[in-house]
Amino acid sequence: MATKNTEIHALTTAEIGRQVKIHSDRSRQIINERAAMYANALKNGGGGDTPIVDADERAAREHAKSLLNGSAPESLSLPPEITRDRMLLREQRGIEIVLKILADKGVAARASEAVFWAEEHSSQWRALCRDVTLTAIKLDALERATQEMIGQCPDIFAVNLPMGRFVGGRAISEKPIGDLTDAALAEGVVTQAEIRKAQTC
Repeated sequence: MATKNTEIHALTTAEIGRQVKIHSDRSRQIINERAAMYANALKNGGGGDTPIVDADERAAREHAKSLLNGSAPESLSLPPEITRDRMLLREQRGIEIVLKILADKGVAARASEAVFWAEEHSSQWRALCRDVTLTAIKLDALERATQEMIGQCPDIFAVNLPMGRFVGGRAISEKPIGDLTDAALAEGVVTQAEIRKAQTC
């Protein structure tokens, strides 16, 4: 058990290290690109990126283009909603946040525990997923059967079927389980013992 946990921790630490390298490399690329942009702006008189057009001006230009029906001049073309520098700044800040989180020693420990827990509970989880899937399929088949049975009644409004307002109409999954249970108990369709048994996985 301890050996397995140690192995998982080592693999998790290695994966975190791999992610740190990827993010750090990308951060350096961003820093270099932004530095080159600033240097180029200074060289060309500080012009920098195309100025941002506010939301009102953007909407007005779009409206003008629609009125001109495809004959709009180039001056109405819209620049990006944010500058390249602003996009890079946001990405860089996001990477800084991630790197700070990954530097926390507790991250590796929690991730290792999570992986170990997932391996330990894999069979139980698969069994639950299997039961959920098969139960959903069974429920769908039962709902179709109730609709087919109601369809065979000469005049459904002339009879008072137990739980008629719950079963045979909208999907059962759309109805609160508490309401369904209360109605089934009130109309003697199920017992408390049967409900308790059904609630046990």
